[in-house]
Amino acid sequence: MQRATGPIPPDPTDEVVRRATANLPPAPAALRAHLVQRFAAEQALARRRRALWWQAVAGVAAAAALVVAVLLNLERLQDTLRPSATAGGRDTAAEPAAAPRTDTPARPAANQTDRPQPQPGLAPEPEPQWPPKDTPGPAPDSVPAPVPAPEQPIPPAPPQPAPVVREPEPAPQPPAPREKEPTQAQPEQPRIVLGRLGEGVKARIRQPGGDWADATAGVELHDGTSLSVTRGHAEVWLAGGSLLRFDGEIRLARADKLTVVGVESRAVYADNIGLSEPLEFRAADLSGTLESGVAVATRDQHALELACLNGTATLGGQPVAPGQERRLTARGAGQPRVFAGSRLTRDLPPRVVYREDFDKAPEGGLYGDGETLRDGLLARRGAGNYAAFRYNPTVTVQPGMVLRFAARTRGVSQLQLEVFLDKPHDETCFNMRFRPVKDGQWQVYEIRLADFPDKQNPALKMQPGQLLRNFKLHLEGTPDALVEIDWVEYVRIQEK
Repeated sequence: MQRATGPIPPDPTDEVVRRATANLPPAPAALRAHLVQRFAAEQALARRRRALWWQAVAGVAAAAALVVAVLLNLERLQDTLRPSATAGGRDTAAEPAAAPRTDTPARPAANQTDRPQPQPGLAPEPEPQWPPKDTPGPAPDSVPAPVPAPEQPIPPAPPQPAPVVREPEPAPQPPAPREKEPTQAQPEQPRIVLGRLGEGVKARIRQPGGDWADATAGVELHDGTSLSVTRGHAEVWLAGGSLLRFDGEIRLARADKLTVVGVESRAVYADNIGLSEPLEFRAADLSGTLESGVAVATRDQHALELACLNGTATLGGQPVAPGQERRLTARGAGQPRVFAGSRLTRDLPPRVVYREDFDKAPEGGLYGDGETLRDGLLARRGAGNYAAFRYNPTVTVQPGMVLRFAARTRGVSQLQLEVFLDKPHDETCFNMRFRPVKDGQWQVYEIRLADFPDKQNPALKMQPGQLLRNFKLHLEGTPDALVEIDWVEYVRIQEK
């Protein structure tokens, strides 16, 4: 379609404007010039709109002509490209007639999308490789070679050998399960040892990811370990020194700086007084804490009860004072009441607070006044002398604490033990005298700190919270009297 050419016919409006402006004698020259300019601008805008309208009509007509040309030549294009399969070496006679007809239309369509399409608004230009409808098409041999040549690598031949996609079959994929093996058996990653199972009745254990099995004394307990007893009770010594005793099922875990004791059934006794090992008791969504002290946590159906024997404990955010207990449910913590006691507090094993075995020099050092270390023994010879060493760190007096040591004497008639407080009360000394039971035999001596008298004022005894700094044992007897000390320890024994 050709664009409209030639001059645009004159508009009658021009003459009207000219006459209107010419016959205005009163109008000044400036107004006349303004009106002439305005009418001229409106006339130019009208001419521009008419020209754009005719261009749009021409563009639509060109697009319509292009669509008609494509539809008319589509069948001839199929006839032109079909013989290329035989020219490329394929035997079309051996294949069913429907197969090539299904595949071949997709290739001309792909070629058409690759060619640049004519833009609307421009005059359509006939494509050189497509002959007009009324012109006889070229023979199959006259089709240019470059047209079929790029199409031969694209035919559906590559999709036909679909089994090639089976190279990454599921069979060679077992590497994925092998990568999970290191995370399942975690020996390579260091696991935190939360504690060890103590001596006692038979218990059952379930390590993280494992099944229930019989537990042996001393087995390591990790994050997520569960323990259970059906008769009696069992003890657990935590890594920080805390003592647990339970008669049902518990689960140990680690959360931030807390050791979590999940009370799955019945009750658990805990003693962490004087230690930097806070404990948290959990029963489902209920919880209580023991910063430093002695407590008994009991699970009762949908409630958690916490009794405080000593120290600082909380239940559901509410404090539990020593000698009292509270009950926590989903509705909150109840009022405190007097603790009536627990079967778990009977015949508890002593919890070691400090121990020196003399396998090497004590951390605080010997006094250096003639003491000797030999074969794991601290020895001192001669009446009027003493065997002494300093604690490091200092020992804090706790309720129920007992000083114990194993000693053997020869020619000793009397022993005198002195223990001094740390600064600023380092002049305060606690003193006690006693006689050896049997000469030449090992004996274990026990002294309750609550009965240890002040040297200056025997009516005063040691009090919880005081800091002790040394151990000093004097000997009296023959000139060659001898005392040998195997170990010294402070233990806490729960008082009924």
